[in-house]
Amino acid sequence: MTSILTNAGAISALQSLRGVSSDMLDAQSATSTGMRIDAADDNAAYWSIATTMRSDNKTISVVVDSLNLSDANVGVAYEGMQSVIDVLDDLKSKIVAAKGEGVDRGKIQKEVTQLQEQILSIAQSASFNEVNWLNTDIDLSDPAQNRTDLIASFSREKNGVSVSTMSVEFAETSLFNTQGGGLLQADPSDPETNGQALLDIDVAANPDMLESYIAYVDVINERVIDSAATLGALQNRLTIQSTFAESLMDSIDSGVGNLVDADMNEVSTRLKALQTQEQLATQALSIANSANQNILQLLQ
Repeated sequence: MTSILTNAGAISALQSLRGVSSDMLDAQSATSTGMRIDAADDNAAYWSIATTMRSDNKTISVVVDSLNLSDANVGVAYEGMQSVIDVLDDLKSKIVAAKGEGVDRGKIQKEVTQLQEQILSIAQSASFNEVNWLNTDIDLSDPAQNRTDLIASFSREKNGVSVSTMSVEFAETSLFNTQGGGLLQADPSDPETNGQALLDIDVAANPDMLESYIAYVDVINERVIDSAATLGALQNRLTIQSTFAESLMDSIDSGVGNLVDADMNEVSTRLKALQTQEQLATQALSIANSANQNILQLLQ
């Protein structure tokens, strides 16, 4: 039946054209953005997951930056410790030389003084971004001041997010502290050092203490070596953690891509097919509309 009020064929063709046009808009959007899911209305669940993981990746990126900064701080402190160890070896040799008969201890003391000042200079200059772990100005007996926490990682769990840290105690790294307690400063309660301090060594004024000086330098040298080992282990951990965090970011990027990225080969092929369908639907609509034109010819 042909009706001048209702053109069923045109309605059907128009519906097909609308559907093809809608699909074409989706395909064109995927082609231009490279994304299969670009908004919540594309797929709310996948969009939500992707948005959350992208946010986490930004946070992990900040963690990596913090790890690199911490690595620089630890690296400077470690290099300072290494230099102090070398100077302590020379200092012990000078004190041993002062035990010899007929030596000029006054001249040896001048060399000792230079080495003492060199160690102090190393400790004062081992600073990165105004952070110095070898020359401190804190109360080492106060747990709150004696400790610094370095950001280690960021993680998302069922109960929320968490940030883990790794701790460093300044009592293990401080060689000189303005309030006392540094590894190279006097500690009357320490039986191994007998209250001696590095800067108080004077082979010319106290020749009878040479044996004690040698024992003292040997003790503090071992302590500085232990501190350097602690810093070296911490630096290695920071490097491993930074590498892992960067790999984690890559994995998250890949996972998000699998959720929301478009397969460009598929999208391009589909867009070509939809363009053909659009042409066919347009022609079908034209044919359906031409039926009413034929009715006019019958009335003429």
